[in-house]
Amino acid sequence: MKFTCEKTPLFNAISIVSRTVSPKSSLAFLEGIYLNAGENLKLTGYNLETGITVQVDANVKQGGECVMPTRMFSDIIRKLPDESVLIEVDDSYKVTICAGVSKFQLMATSADEYPQLPKVEEESAVRLPQKALRELISGTIFAVSDDTANAIYTGCLVEAAENAITMVAIDGYRMARRTWHAEDSEFPPMHFVAPSAALRELEKILSDTDDEVLFLLGRKHISFSLGSATLICRLLDGKFVDWHRFIPESTPIHLVANLAELTATIERVSLIVSEKYKSPVRCMFGKDGAQFRTVTTIASANDGCRLAGDGKDTEIGFLLPLHARGPARGPDRRGLHRALRRPEPDPAHADRRQVRLYVSDPAGEAELIRKSMQGHAQKHSFSFEVSMKVRIRRVNPAEISIPITTEFIKLESFLKLADAVPSGGMAKTFIQNGEVSVNGEVCLMRGKKLYPGDRVSFDGGRWLVTAADRA
Repeated sequence: MKFTCEKTPLFNAISIVSRTVSPKSSLAFLEGIYLNAGENLKLTGYNLETGITVQVDANVKQGGECVMPTRMFSDIIRKLPDESVLIEVDDSYKVTICAGVSKFQLMATSADEYPQLPKVEEESAVRLPQKALRELISGTIFAVSDDTANAIYTGCLVEAAENAITMVAIDGYRMARRTWHAEDSEFPPMHFVAPSAALRELEKILSDTDDEVLFLLGRKHISFSLGSATLICRLLDGKFVDWHRFIPESTPIHLVANLAELTATIERVSLIVSEKYKSPVRCMFGKDGAQFRTVTTIASANDGCRLAGDGKDTEIGFLLPLHARGPARGPDRRGLHRALRRPEPDPAHADRRQVRLYVSDPAGEAELIRKSMQGHAQKHSFSFEVSMKVRIRRVNPAEISIPITTEFIKLESFLKLADAVPSGGMAKTFIQNGEVSVNGEVCLMRGKKLYPGDRVSFDGGRWLVTAADRA
């Protein structure tokens, strides 16, 4: 194999395909970049779940294929002078790389066992601007679940119908939904779930332009083609929840806030929240204003912002993952704020500075708050909605009896059984923060055993542990 090409497009291609190279794999060839020199040069990175292929214009003097060591190949090309690059691979896979007076030699490996990327049997095809797809992904992906036990929610649901494409993500604490409308296009009906790992990589290579991206939907895979790059990934199997039922039919409380002021307030209050010191941010919606507060074992914070409307003293708790948990790489406080700030409408539209809040029921039956923003971006219109499931404070409810079938039940499990919290992780947080009482005394032990006759109080709710009728 022997070819010459320019350094910049070659390095850009390496940077893109290396995103889907397996850092550690039992199959050594998956840790490298696949090179195929034919009519043009093609580079591929593949981890058996997601693959990216990029074509580079090259003068191919002798065709062939090999697998290059990713890190070394990338470092060498990056440091070469900005000149034409000559790469030659002999029959023993000895690689010679030359540019100007620089010359490197390294060893590649055979590509005989390198797996081929799956072929997408086209069933539906959609074209839309790269900017639109990027906004769909960035406005929802922060709300995907990281619980691999229920893999369907580790991806984003994509629905297309008529002239609209909607992307939805749910993780049990929050739901994010974004819709893009095309003014002069009709889309074929689509309903599939794409893995978040692939969408994150796709987001990184999408540009903020109106250049088109084509995605082809097959039975098991989907491909995204933009420019010289193509990303292919496997679709997630399973049944995605009917997210429409989380949208309340009526929202009696309507509030309008300044977007910058609201996000700045949440950012300031959440400064003291971390993975080590967990606590929900509580918000009290009053008349023409909202008060935010949070308390951890080492600090407390109180802040507020102005609102237009009357919140009727409704109090909600923003659970920790809503504002502090990001992708697997670590905490990301910008999840909510990132969603609220995008997309950027045309500056001529004044409502780009506002976010609308709809609270469904101050009594706590419906647990949804929705933030909406609408506008226009050049020739395309869009609507953007981020919906987050939150706890709404109960108002003096009656004591509820919860029967158990065992001799005792641990406090953490009881809170989940009573539907007082959405998960054991949140139960642990509230117990450690001293928000749960057992028989009138604050309890800090999530493993405390509860027996029939014990009483639990939490967030305005009261429960009585009873023995189930075994008859």
